[in-house]
Amino acid sequence: MAATKQGKAKAAKVKDAGKHAGSNAAKGPLAAIVLAAGKGTRMRSARAKVLHELLGRPLVVYPVGLARELGAAPVVAVLGHQLTVV
Repeated sequence: MAATKQGKAKAAKVKDAGKHAGSNAAKGPLAAIVLAAGKGTRMRSARAKVLHELLGRPLVVYPVGLARELGAAPVVAVLGHQLTVV
């Protein structure tokens, strides 16, 4: 019987923890920093890592888009290699 009570208590904690998942109201504003300064040396390319494409879109688009979807403001990108191109 004790195992059943522990299981119920654990399930209640998990349920409560997920109650506000994705909600930013209780935590305040959300900001995001996207690190996009990599050279991409291991990719053996002259192109900056964040400009390589995945499914037809530059890699940097994915974290920036996710941050915006989550309501981040501002979304700041840290740039370095090929700064003007990125």
